[in-house]
Amino acid sequence: MEIIDSKKAYDRFCNGNNTVPLFYQPEYLDAVCEPDQWKVLMCVDKEGTVYGIMPYHIRKKYGMTVILQPKLTPYSGPYLYFPRNIEKDERINAFSKKVVNLLYDALPKHTIYRVNMHHQIRDWQPLMWKGYRQTTKYTYIIDTKPEISTMLGNLRSEARNQLKKAEQDLILSETNDVSILYDLCKETFTRQEKIISFSQKLTTDIYNTLAPKQQAKIFQVKDDQGLLQAAMMFVNDQQYMYGLITGKRTKAHSGAVTMLLWQGIMLAKFMNLHYDFEGSDLPHIEPLYRSFGGVQTPYFSIHHSGSRIIDAILLLTNKL
Repeated sequence: MEIIDSKKAYDRFCNGNNTVPLFYQPEYLDAVCEPDQWKVLMCVDKEGTVYGIMPYHIRKKYGMTVILQPKLTPYSGPYLYFPRNIEKDERINAFSKKVVNLLYDALPKHTIYRVNMHHQIRDWQPLMWKGYRQTTKYTYIIDTKPEISTMLGNLRSEARNQLKKAEQDLILSETNDVSILYDLCKETFTRQEKIISFSQKLTTDIYNTLAPKQQAKIFQVKDDQGLLQAAMMFVNDQQYMYGLITGKRTKAHSGAVTMLLWQGIMLAKFMNLHYDFEGSDLPHIEPLYRSFGGVQTPYFSIHHSGSRIIDAILLLTNKL
């Protein structure tokens, strides 16, 4: 196998290929990165069969070359395509290690690396051997194939009660007004005493890139007086639905976000997709995601720098 570093070859591979995750697709990467700030590596055999892809967001920051997770991009890093004749775990692990090694050996020199891997990757050991470190994170994934009654039964009682109350009190509708969603996001960040980490332009660029292809929808919920309570943007590929951006007003109805999440899950069911919550590190958010009855699924946050001093500075300043 060999490594190809070519956006044109990657464009050809992705064109009409419904196996490429949304956050790995060229159009999405163009929206969340400057076009000259992402590159891609592909692992192929002599016949041109692709066994691994790895787009990466590379840029200069504080005079250093850094490879970082793009904003509003839950997953990045390698994504593998296993040969059909591989069945035994030992062969799967050996194949995974070989492809991941080849991809990471081909990365350009960099000072800092911080990426959240796709949950498809179950083995980060090759990176441990290269001096990378990892933090295990968790998402919840819902299989939407069961009957709706079964899915409702899988909800914890608190989530079911919130949903029932929201359906009585609130009105759900679709909108294409990105500014409504973004303003709610700013309010949410302000309430948490944080600075919002992404711009309205970025939010609009993502929506305008995906909506014409029916891969993005924004839903909002209002009370019976017409007061906006919360909004959420859902995006999807051919395998998963994701709740990418959520915002809610201060003192919003307790079931507003629950109602939106359930809408996203039902949208996934209608499209025959799984629903991926993308995880959350926030202790007050994780129980809500868990309450929908999804399967807890680990994924790896991979990080590396060439200096313990840089690590200490980044830890203290919370930069990057």
